[in-house]
Amino acid sequence: MLAFRGDLAEAADVTRRTLELAERAGDVEAQFMAFADLTLNSAYAGQDDLAGAYEDRAVALAERIGSPTALGYLAYVRGERRAERGDPEAAHYLQAAIHAAEQADCGFIAGIARHTLLTSTARSSTEPEAALAVFAPLIDHWHGFGAWTQLWIAVRALIETLARLDRHRDVAVLLGALWASPSASPVFGPDAERVRRVETAAREALGEEFEQLRARGAALGDAGAVALVRRLTREGLD
Repeated sequence: MLAFRGDLAEAADVTRRTLELAERAGDVEAQFMAFADLTLNSAYAGQDDLAGAYEDRAVALAERIGSPTALGYLAYVRGERRAERGDPEAAHYLQAAIHAAEQADCGFIAGIARHTLLTSTARSSTEPEAALAVFAPLIDHWHGFGAWTQLWIAVRALIETLARLDRHRDVAVLLGALWASPSASPVFGPDAERVRRVETAAREALGEEFEQLRARGAALGDAGAVALVRRLTREGLD
């Protein structure tokens, strides 16, 4: 929860204390999860060298454990770290994570790996119009799980794709819904910079209309925002 709130430093401190306890107890699985979490925290904080060192420790422990779940989560962590820095190699690890998680019938790990794979692909796509369609099943997946944190992260990536298409009115409405939602986690790190860029572009394009559209989005509520997102991602598909 600390990491989702953007408090990466405190999250890392808590995880390091957890790691110390796991090492004293000889709990290999807990050690693995701690090193995996430290890898992600460091990557999100922009400390890729440190993330790499933690990743190496996680790899060694996952190989000792050997379970499909551990190997699937490790592959996700390795893919997420690389996606954070824009490394094309991320796709290889994320696809491996999806495969391993589905073998282990672990829908959540498959979901977060597929989420990063689809959103990073959409950001780099040379055809943003076609990329809109990838968000429809992703939104449905997280809505079905009741995983609002992940759902709103997907919406942020959708907002970026809409901005690339100069659909600034849709951007303004969705930003309003995002900022007003109590179920959306704070935006931090590279995501925050991306949101600032699309907001600036929308404000410049729309002028005073931006605030009117933002207020309209804020009034939607979570259910209304999901309905709008579903419509936007399915246009031209039916």
